[in-house]
Parts: sequence; C-alpha cells; structure tokens
Amino acid sequence: LVLIITLAVSLVEAFLILPSHMAHSLEHTDPSASNRFRTAFERGFEWTRDRAFGPLIDWAVSWRYLFSGILVGLLLISLSLVLSGTVKLAVFPDTEGDTIEARILLPQGTPLSYSEAIVQRLADSLKKVDDKFSSLQPQGRRLVQNTMVQYATNVDSHESGPHVATVTADLLTAELRRGKVDDFLQYWREETGDIADVITVNFTELTGNPAGAAIDMRLQGPDLVQLKAASLDLQNHLNSYDGVLDLSDDLRPGKLEMRLKLKEGALALGFDASSIANQLRASYFGSTAGEIQVGRESYEVDVRLDIGDRSSLADLERFTLAAPDGPNIPLSAVAKLETGRG
Repeated sequence: LVLIITLAVSLVEAFLILPSHMAHSLEHTDPSASNRFRTAFERGFEWTRDRAFGPLIDWAVSWRYLFSGILVGLLLISLSLVLSGTVKLAVFPDTEGDTIEARILLPQGTPLSYSEAIVQRLADSLKKVDDKFSSLQPQGRRLVQNTMVQYATNVDSHESGPHVATVTADLLTAELRRGKVDDFLQYWREETGDIADVITVNFTELTGNPAGAAIDMRLQGPDLVQLKAASLDLQNHLNSYDGVLDLSDDLRPGKLEMRLKLKEGALALGFDASSIANQLRASYFGSTAGEIQVGRESYEVDVRLDIGDRSSLADLERFTLAAPDGPNIPLSAVAKLETGRG
C-alpha cells in the first residue's frame, strides 16, 4: 500500500509539477545557446544511443528467443545461488532490540505474595546486571533505563492470574549501547539462579521480528501422561545442544480443585447437584441478601461464611447443608469429596 501511494504521488510529481518547474527554470534560457560541456555531453549521449545501445536492441529483437532464454537462464542461476546457500538469505535479520524481559510462570493456585517474592529476586539480579555493564557505557550512562513489573501477564504461557508475571527492562538504545543483549540475558540468568517451585522463567529479548520462538514443535497423542513424558524426553535431548535455553511445554496440570459426587440416597433427602453447588457458592463466594439505600447511593448486602470458617479443607468437610425440610445435614452424608485438577 505504501509503495502504491508513493508511485502515485511520484507520477503526479513527474507529469504535473516537474514540467512546471522546468518551464520556470528554462524561461530565461536561450535554447540555441551552447557550451563545451553541453556539446560534449550530447555528442556522447548520441554515440551511446546510436552506436552502443541501438545495435544491442536490434540484436535482441532479431534473436528474441535466444535473448529470452538468456534472461530465463540468468534468473534460474540467481535462484539457484540462494537455494544452494551460496548467497545467504535472512528474511528477518538478527537486529538487537532495546528491551529485555523475564517471563515467570508458577503453578496455578500460587499466592500473589510468592509471585512478588520471585519478582523481587529477579529485580535484584537485574540490578546486578545494571551495575556490571553500566561501567562500559559511554558518558557514564546506566544500562537499564527503566524497569516495569506486570502481574497476571505472561505472553508465553497464555494464562492469567497471580501465578504469572513479567519483569521488563528498557535498555540504553542500541546506537549508544556497548555490549550484546545475549550477554546481558546470560548474566541475568546466572545471577538469578535456580528458583524452586517455578515452572519456567524465560529470559528473552523483545524485537520487531514476527518469527516467533526459535524452536517450536508440536507433539500429539491420546495419552496425556505419555505425551508429557515424550515432551520431557524431547526437552532433555534439545538441552544437550549449546545455545538452547528456556525450554518449556504448554501441557501443564490445571489448578487443584475439590469435586463432589452425590451419594446414593441424596435425592431422597431433597438434594441434587444444583442445590448443593448453590449452597456452597453462597457460603464461600457470597450471596446478595438485600439492598439498602443511603441517600442517592444503593448498596448490596452480601452474606457469606466468616473467613475463619472457610479457610481450610477441614471446614469444607465439616460443612452442613440446609435441607428443604428438616434439620441441617453434613455435606459428607450426601456427597463424596474427591481431589483433582482442572
């Protein structure tokens, strides 16, 4: 689109604007006047046109099939040089960017406080990177210009929640910076060290290239356990190559959850899956009991269990259900609790 617009503007310039400029510039010029340079230039131009270029065009027209074959042959030779690797081709040249990131992925259900501790550890190691390489920068400028932390964000994991975070550092521009981004990332990785309970921490550079990950493979199979084992074997094999870092897969277990299964006789007591789920949701998440008006503002009154009665799995096991008619009944009497993953 840009090319089409540029050519269109160029045509307007060439056919409408340029002739007007030339007419003004030649307005006071005598066309019959001549000088040595103009005479020599026109003589050389005519000789090239009549003696060199003209006969070549005549030959190309007379031997048009041979000439076309030569052009096709040159085209094939040029393509073969690229396909054979004689002439190297980089669709997306490896240009260094000005931003580096550490993308953190923890198990689902990880509290925000633990994610904040991991982020602080990465921020401290980034400070060491800044201290080490800032001495190499011109005019005493700092390598790390700005640092930003984003929680619930990790573009590699395609997940959101307190278990993911991203630490971003803006570096001194590549035109002024001394040192390679790969060296900065490697030192950041070494200073951070191994972190317990972390699924992945990817140290990467932000560039404008849309090529994606350097290594991207897809495994397919009906057995998830076998598929996970195959993924780990493949990652161990790829890790044996120098320069391969930050490998991970997207086959991850979901969040731990409690599943309830109705026991025989639950329906006779007036309980079904929907009624039990509604009572649990109202008790733990809350239910709107009413609404009050204070001046021009309206406030909803939400009711749920006190924090001390809904903070452990034991509270769930001791939970009692309100029967449609009759006394309260323990949850364990009408449903079986099972632990699983989403």
